[in-house]
Amino acid sequence: MLANDPRCVLATKIARRLEVEFATERCDVDTPEGPVNASRGDAIVTDTDGARWPVPQARFAARYRPVPPTIAGRAGTYATMALRVRALRMQDPFQVLLEDGRSRLAGERGDWLVGADDGSLYVISAAAFARSYRTEAGTPA
Repeated sequence: MLANDPRCVLATKIARRLEVEFATERCDVDTPEGPVNASRGDAIVTDTDGARWPVPQARFAARYRPVPPTIAGRAGTYATMALRVRALRMQDPFQVLLEDGRSRLAGERGDWLVGADDGSLYVISAAAFARSYRTEAGTPA
């Protein structure tokens, strides 16, 4: 969806340390953009501002690495990896239906719709995007 939109910018996630726990059963995680379904084994990430979001188990290892003494797959401190994404700053309020077909995120004017190479989409507020991503040289922010 975002790959063909000429308004998109390329951005790279900035390395940050975050706290992670793992869902012991299916649950909904309240994110700033709306509730998101998490399955047993999915990571639930919490940033320094207290915002939480789930990451599917199948994608977690490609996006986060444990910070010693944390052991991979166990609760503790993890660092984000330099994930490259396409991002589009939205001009109007919008909604995105996630891959689970159940979770729906809502964004406000100025928030970002972000897509990773694995096909996942997510919504990030303007402030969180500024803290978490750097746009690549030559692309407008």
